[in-house]
Amino acid sequence: MLGQICKSQILYITFIIINQMKSDIISIPEDIKLEMEKFSDINWSEIVKNAIIEKISFLEEMEKSLDRSALTIEDTIILGKKVNKSLRKHYKD
Repeated sequence: MLGQICKSQILYITFIIINQMKSDIISIPEDIKLEMEKFSDINWSEIVKNAIIEKISFLEEMEKSLDRSALTIEDTIILGKKVNKSLRKHYKD
């Protein structure tokens, strides 16, 4: 019995080292959880993982674009004020 316990512990440790997957907990509103339960054959963890990967990819692309941008912070503030002024005029008329 003792030998079996040691084997299972070694296998568990080996699995953790090879896999290196981390777990996290997300909060899902009850109404969404109930909808998800209707489709119990769906691997929701995989869907969430893919959505996170997609979002990270998008954010990395945005950072690259910003790094290549010639606009300064001051330029973006001025541009933002011009856009706001234009929108106010557009919706006021």
